[in-house]
Amino acid sequence: MILVSSLVHAGTVTTTSTTTSTLASACVAAPVFSSVLCRLDELVAAVGERTDLGRLKEGIAKSASKARRQCQTAAAATGRTASNQLKKCGKTLGTFRHKLDSNNAHKVIPDTTRSFLRDDLAEPLRNDIKTLRGTL
Repeated sequence: MILVSSLVHAGTVTTTSTTTSTLASACVAAPVFSSVLCRLDELVAAVGERTDLGRLKEGIAKSASKARRQCQTAAAATGRTASNQLKKCGKTLGTFRHKLDSNNAHKVIPDTTRSFLRDDLAEPLRNDIKTLRGTL
């Protein structure tokens, strides 16, 4: 989506444009806390801006937010606590995926949206969380 606005001030015209896209990612995909947290923020934002999730939006958003909180706790912790929180985060992303694969989701959410959230955002993130947990 491209937004263009013009401002006329004292006889001069200033034009600004802003481009937004759900496909471009500002986060680098890597199994490190900063990348995982950044991509979880993107996942939460992507769910929040979707208008085609219907009655399932609240539950899907809660799962994404919960995973974000768990990963934040893991990033602040060390040792076993960090590992356990990452494990919980991975399981919560599994719940997120399960909600998108449910029969209700097949009826309510368009396939392209389900595929984007599940395969393009959540699954690579879940794999990096598993890898990160293995490095602790």
